[in-house]
Amino acid sequence: MREGLMNVYLYRILAIGILLFVFFISNAQKVCISGYVKDSVSGETVPYATILDKHGKNGASANEHGYFVLYVKKNTVELQCSSVGFSSEKQTFFTVRDTVISILLKPGLELESVNVTAQALQISDAVGKLVIPVEQIKRLPVILGEQDVIKSIQLMPGISGGTEGMSGIFVRGGSTDQNRILLDGVPMYNANHLLVFFSVFNPNVIKSLTVYKGNYPARYGNAASSIVDIRVKDGNTNNIEKRVSVGLLSTQFDINGPVTSDNTTFMISGRRTYADVLSKPIIKKLSGGNVGYYFYDFNAKLNHKLGEKHKLSASVYKGADEYYSKFISEGAIDNYTFRHSYSDLMKWGNQTASLSWNYTPLPVVFTSLNLIYGDFKFKTGQSAHETMNYADEKTEAYLEQLYKSGVRTKGVNWNINLYNDFVDLKTGTSFTISTFTPGIELAWDNGIGRKEEAK
Repeated sequence: MREGLMNVYLYRILAIGILLFVFFISNAQKVCISGYVKDSVSGETVPYATILDKHGKNGASANEHGYFVLYVKKNTVELQCSSVGFSSEKQTFFTVRDTVISILLKPGLELESVNVTAQALQISDAVGKLVIPVEQIKRLPVILGEQDVIKSIQLMPGISGGTEGMSGIFVRGGSTDQNRILLDGVPMYNANHLLVFFSVFNPNVIKSLTVYKGNYPARYGNAASSIVDIRVKDGNTNNIEKRVSVGLLSTQFDINGPVTSDNTTFMISGRRTYADVLSKPIIKKLSGGNVGYYFYDFNAKLNHKLGEKHKLSASVYKGADEYYSKFISEGAIDNYTFRHSYSDLMKWGNQTASLSWNYTPLPVVFTSLNLIYGDFKFKTGQSAHETMNYADEKTEAYLEQLYKSGVRTKGVNWNINLYNDFVDLKTGTSFTISTFTPGIELAWDNGIGRKEEAK
């Protein structure tokens, strides 16, 4: 039995070795141009940019980290790089060996005349893949001053939003819970605020938004309907950026920039509603109760480059919605006094964390090791408390109920990109543990004198 398993492993190792030998030997006649595409103003990498070699009539596309590999002949190279929301950039140079470069794109776009001819160069991409520019999200009409990422996805072909005004997506007949939404690679199990009217994502901190309506890569795992991959900004490498915005519903801020040098950058962003603060005095005057609702989001990210080949990044998110109410009534009649209180609570939210290590051992090899953690919790409860005094006798009764559920995910994944002149090979492995809490109900009652629990 053991000998059979050893033979299987040896055959696999031999097959991988042959594949890698053929993979690298096929590039012997050409040189490799590799590097990152970056924003010339902020220094942020530009995902999914297109790079064309005008002399060799071939091209490449940057990955989600802005890294690209392009094979060209040993001669004068004329590269043209473009991306939605940026002006095209051209670079011309002579090379006879592998070269690492950085391409800087200027934000903004000036349209020029376009000549359409037959047999134009086409760079194919995944079927059903949509890359939505962040600037397009910011130009869309807003509700109560809140820009919404999910509502921008609803405008794409093959995707609908269901009920008008809701922040859910239905992809080609699927339901909202069949979509897999990822924030820096971590699953978000409930991506909505205010009972699905707003999403939890702040457009000011998003670097890229990619939607797969079908035929999505295996590295994303299981999803019945679609994949929504959202990446957060790394932070400006040139200077500190600060932004504060005040809307009808919430106030938000974000600050990002270099820590000590362009090798270390940070990004911090927060958002909170203030409807509960403004409505509390009015509700208390009209009903005598304390009623409120609010939601908040917090994003933070830290990046550090260890030379040209290593990059470490840590990203965290925490957000929640909470509704609460409390009413108290009391009075006295002769020797009889009473006090009744009733409170209600409903709270749900996500918290995520990810730690990533990007490593480029060779220009044609890009690896990414990621540790992920995601936690979604929901709870609702009610409590009633009654106190009665008559003469020297005191009677007290109370009832409390609490229901909670959630899901927690921990995992690690390792992705490897191998670039070749004729094919880009992506492989890797992942391991994920998910713990589900379908529902726990707790109850306390001084009448029964015990705690009841039901699952």
